[in-house]
Amino acid sequence: MLLDRPVFWIEDPTYLFVGSAAAVVVFFTAHLLESRYAALRWVDAAALSVAVAAGSGIAAGLDQPPPVIVLMGMITGCMGGLARDVVTNEMPMVLRPGELYVTCAFAGALVTATADRMGVTGPVPALACATICFVLRAGSLRYGWYLPGYCARPPRR
Repeated sequence: MLLDRPVFWIEDPTYLFVGSAAAVVVFFTAHLLESRYAALRWVDAAALSVAVAAGSGIAAGLDQPPPVIVLMGMITGCMGGLARDVVTNEMPMVLRPGELYVTCAFAGALVTATADRMGVTGPVPALACATICFVLRAGSLRYGWYLPGYCARPPRR
């Protein structure tokens, strides 16, 4: 909507049917997972990677400048998970201390913007974006990678 494009699922309702089918499958199979939260984090990492690649790729395809490409990738990637967590009354993953989330989206979208500036076309920028984003997020989940948080110093006397 920010790029003055029609909403994709309104133009093609097939996306609604696919999403509904996925919801039904999850409803009947969720109990089979030992740790649904762990699975959700890995599926979320994959979804973040795909969404960042899609958002930044669309912006690049519309010949937007690099800052817009990066921002659209980050917004597209992070807002889906944020909305999901808010609707389910959970602390959003994107806001949890120690989660490497927005940084992963930023790195992936930056790859797309860089590839666009270099004139690289086709599926390569999207694949590179999704790969970088997923590898960083997977490292965060598997190895505990994080960026240091802001720590306020006590005021001087």
